[in-house]
Parts: sequence; C-alpha cells; structure tokens
Amino acid sequence: MRRPLNQFAIDAVSAAGLAFLGFCIVHLATLPLANGDMYWQTRAGELILQTGAIPDRDTFSYTIYGTPWNNHEWGFEILAALLHAAAGWGGFRLLVLALCGGTAAAVALTLARRNGMALALTGATGFLVLGWYKFIPAPQTVSMVLFLLGYWFFLGPKLLASWWRLAALAAYLLVWGNLTAEAVVFLPFVIFDQLMRLAGRRSGPVATESLAPGAGGVRLAALALVLLAPFLNPPGVSVFEYALLGTSVNRLVNIEFRHLWESAATVSPAVKNLARALALVYPVWGSLRLVRARDRWDEGRRFGLGLLAVLGATLYERNLWMLTLPLVQALFALGDWARASRRKIFADLMALAAAAALFLLFLRAVPWWSPALAARELTSTRYYREHLSPTDLPLACDQALAQAPPGKHLLTSRVWANWVIWRAPWLRAFVDGRNLEYPVDVHFAMSAALRGRPGVQEFLDHSGTDLVLTTPGWLKLPGLAGAPWKRTFAGPGCALYAKKTDPKQGPAPAP
Repeated sequence: MRRPLNQFAIDAVSAAGLAFLGFCIVHLATLPLANGDMYWQTRAGELILQTGAIPDRDTFSYTIYGTPWNNHEWGFEILAALLHAAAGWGGFRLLVLALCGGTAAAVALTLARRNGMALALTGATGFLVLGWYKFIPAPQTVSMVLFLLGYWFFLGPKLLASWWRLAALAAYLLVWGNLTAEAVVFLPFVIFDQLMRLAGRRSGPVATESLAPGAGGVRLAALALVLLAPFLNPPGVSVFEYALLGTSVNRLVNIEFRHLWESAATVSPAVKNLARALALVYPVWGSLRLVRARDRWDEGRRFGLGLLAVLGATLYERNLWMLTLPLVQALFALGDWARASRRKIFADLMALAAAAALFLLFLRAVPWWSPALAARELTSTRYYREHLSPTDLPLACDQALAQAPPGKHLLTSRVWANWVIWRAPWLRAFVDGRNLEYPVDVHFAMSAALRGRPGVQEFLDHSGTDLVLTTPGWLKLPGLAGAPWKRTFAGPGCALYAKKTDPKQGPAPAP
C-alpha cells in the first residue's frame, strides 16, 4: 500500500531530523575529556591489576591516609584501566559514544518500530535534553545504559516463568552492582512490575506468562534471592553501606545530588524546568488514563513504573534522564491513539513540533554548543588527536607536577585532584572526587582554602600542606596577604604554589 504524499514528506523530514540529531549526539559524546573521576578510577584500576587485590584503604590522600575505603566501583575501575591500556584516553570518548549514542538509537528504534519516525525523533530528542549532562565516561553513565537495557529486557511477563531469565538477571545485577552501587535503583522497578503482574492474573487479563499452580510463591522467593545479587561484593566492599549512608553525605558534598525542586546545579534551569513540568504533568495524565483503562491492573503497572522513574528523577538531579521512561510511555500512547483514530499525520505533526521545541530548549540550555561548532570540530583532525580538555584540566602545570618530589602534600580542588592522582601518583592530595570517604568538613575546608578565606594560613600550616595547585591569582586573595607561599609555576589557567621553607625546620614527614 502506497503511503500518501504528506505522510512520505513527514517521514522524510523525520529521517533527516534523526540524522541531524545523530550528528549532534556524536559530537557531544566525543568531546575531549574534562574534569571527572575517571582519572583516579583508572589509577585505582591499575593498582588492582598490578596487585590482584581491591584497595580497601586510602593511599591517595594525606588527610584520610590509611583509613578504610569502601571501593564499591572497583569493577568500573578495572574497566577504565583496561580501556586506557588498550586505547588511551581516546578510548573513553569512544566508550561514551557507544553508550549514549547506542541508548539514543535504541530509544528511537523502539518508538519507530511501533509508532513511526516522527515519534522516534521526539523520543530521541527528549533523551538528549534530559541526559546530555551524563555524556561522560563515568560509572553512572554505564548504569544509565544498564538500567534502560534491563528495563526493556527483564521487565515483562516472562521473567518469573523462566529460570534462565532469572539466572541472567542475577548475573546482570551481580556485575552491575560491582560496577556501581546504582544497581539498587533498578530493584524497585523489578519488584513492582512482577508483583503487579502476579496480582493482575487474579483480577483481569494482564500480559503474563502462565505459571503452574502454586509456583508463584516459589518464583517470588527465587526473585528475592536474585535481587540480592548487587550486594554480593568482595571483602571490604559494600554496596549496602554506600546505598544506606552515601546519599546523606553526597547531598552535602556533590551538587548533582540536589533534588528536583532545588535550584539547578549540574543542568541548566531550562532543563530542570522541563523536568519539573514532566514530573507534575505525568501523574495527572497517568491517573486519567488509569481511570479510563479497560485493564486497570496492566495500566496501573505501567503507570507505577512511570511514577518510580519520576520519583528517581525527583530525588536526585543526576537522575533526570529517568524521565525518558514516562516520556516514551506518553509517545507510545500518542501512537496508539493515532492508529485507533486514524490520525497518524496529525500525531506525527505534533511529534515533530515537540521535537523542534525540545531541541530549541536544548540550544538554550547549552549555550556554548552549536551545530556550527560541532561541524567545525568534527571536521578537524586536531579534534581526534587531542583527547583532554586544556580548559578544564590543569594540563599546563603537568611539567611542574612531574618535578614535584615524592610524598609532597598537595591541595587542589577535588576535580583537579582526580587528574593529579593519575598524572603524579607520588603526590598525595587533600581531597579528591570520592564523597563518602572524606568527612564533610574536609570538603568544606578545601573550598575555603582555595577561596582565600580568613584563617587559611593557619589551616594550611596545621594540615601539613606543601603545595597548592589552583588559579594564578590565588596569592592575591585577602586571606593570603603576607602568606609564606611562593608561586613556582604559572601557566594558562593554573599555577603551582609551594610553601616557603624555614631553614631551621626540616620537611614535614609523610604519613
């Protein structure tokens, strides 16, 4: 059957939009590496491969040196070390492209197979707007992909009826739980989905695989054991401890743990306002669908899963990407309505308008990015050679760091410390990108010292700090007037300062 000309035109525009969106995602996913935890994680992974043991005590710092370390991301650390050994820092850019580009493609294909190209474009654009800030080589990015894959593969009527699926889920969660503790975020979705399916079998014709009489309890018991897989960790590692205690510390230290109703931190206010709108509209929309549904158990199951995603996005700003799930649900409903009412062209036009609006919001939210910038960089050979961002990392001070004597105590920002741990592992940092291991006061003290607050000189003396890596104007800050420090090196965007030694005193002993 030949498609009408107007439908052909809509599909052509949608295909062109998907191609353009793919071009945008390729650039955003392959940007040179900026600040991040992957530098200390790579160093930790190398230590694991060299020693055959997971580090369980801190060796990177001089403030908490030797204290217990719940190294719950050891699996990602090994992955990072192997990737760096095989492909250098460029391998991390390719990893992000595979993870985020592949996820966007999966969202688009899922929608295209059922509802056509226009709605696929809207879903993929929505994922870009809600998840672009996670286009970085981090355990959370891997977790985002594992979550969406698990959502489409393991949630369904066949899980409890299939022993091999339960076994596959156990292996999946075991690996995931040792890559990052965020595996626990997936557990409520599995529990809710399967309980609703079992309950719905008694109340209506829900989609579920047939089970033998009395087998439901046995399968639920097996599922309960499977869901313990993320908590099976090596000695010294505890996902349970991190999940239980980590969020209270993380909220105070890491701005991406802000909840939805706080001011925007890691994302722009425009993106956060979109997330707030989705979080407010979805419960109302879902409730109306639930009231009108013929099969309220099945509709309630879908609605509940969407509410769990909204809850996850509401609790932590880092989880705004989870709103992709209720967005895809809404697009599925739009496609179903279009088929039932034979208004596909109208629905496609609505989807195209929504995709355009989302992309314009993205341009407003990320003002430093433009298609012209992407085209210019993707056609430059330099873009493929230089894997590290000199504007975000203290690369200009690398040579000065390389000449620093072993065992020196260096204070710098927690994000620059991640790079120092990789670049100069013979130095010890004041604080790095880990949240739970350092007392909150240590994070606050680092910030006060780098801002030159009153009392900073006494603090630096008391902490035994030998070197400071920060901006070139640090000594001009009010709290450092007359301080016994000197600038030993200055480069574009960074400078290294050393404490003036008293000839009557020897160097402070390393811990």
